Amino acid sequence: MCCACRDSPTASFPKEFIVQVRQESDAVYTRRDFTIDENSPEASRPFDDYRQRERTVSSDHKSRSECDWAYAKRALARGDDPELVIRRIADYRSEDKADPDYYARHTVVKAQAELSRQSGVETPGAGDQTRSRETALDH
Repeated sequence: MCCACRDSPTASFPKEFIVQVRQESDAVYTRRDFTIDENSPEASRPFDDYRQRERTVSSDHKSRSECDWAYAKRALARGDDPELVIRRIADYRSEDKADPDYYARHTVVKAQAELSRQSGVETPGAGDQTRSRETALDH
C-alpha cells in the first residue's frame, strides 16, 4: 500500500509470548524513594507550559488518512474501479475505523472529486452526493 505507517512496528510481534517474573528484592518502597528531577519530562508543570510547546512533525510525514487519500488518487488515476478501491481501503482500515465502509467511500469520493477538479472534468457521483446532501438540508 502507500507508506511506512502501514508497516506498524507492532505488527511483527506474536499474539502470544512468554513472560518471566523475578523477585530481586524484599524491600518495601515508600513515596520518598521515588523522586523526580525538576528538569525531567515527568516533572509536573502548569498547563500553560504544554500549550507553548510546538508539536514537531517532519515536513514529509503523512498521516494514515493522507496515505489512504494518496492511495485512492493513485489507484483512480491508473483506472482502478472505484468500488474496488473502496473495498481495499475498507478492508485495510477495518480494525481502526468505527465505520470503515463509510470512511473508504468518503475518501474515494473526495479523491474522485479532486482528480476531476485537477483535470477539469465532472466525476459522476461526486457531485451527486453533494447535491443529495444539499437537498436533504433544504427539506
